[in-house]
Amino acid sequence: MEQAVEAVYEELEDTLTNDAIHGVGYFNDETQEFIHTSGDLNQRYDEEVFADILENAFLDVWGAINQEKMYASTLHATTRVYDEYVDTVIPFGERKGILFIIDRDAEYQYPDVVEKIEAAALAELSETAP
Repeated sequence: MEQAVEAVYEELEDTLTNDAIHGVGYFNDETQEFIHTSGDLNQRYDEEVFADILENAFLDVWGAINQEKMYASTLHATTRVYDEYVDTVIPFGERKGILFIIDRDAEYQYPDVVEKIEAAALAELSETAP
């Protein structure tokens, strides 16, 4: 999973300016970890808040199964828009996923960003699958 989230971070760097990327992390049954956090986020939040963000993302993915059944469609991402940030959770199964936090005012086409991130992670996950 770590390699997949590294691929996501690289894809974000290719797609956005570096100062627009505020956080990239992942979660599964064993681990919840940010591999990148911006100086801005590090000044605002402590480790407990980062852990809470990832825990909420984990719960979001875990609950996505019900949403997919309701809508009879695959959930590709959950996005929350805040005053300064946009955070997106991309599920990869029932209990793992990737979270990224980007600047709300950055220049990007959001559906394109999600598609690129999903493709980068899936490519890496398929290469590392046992």
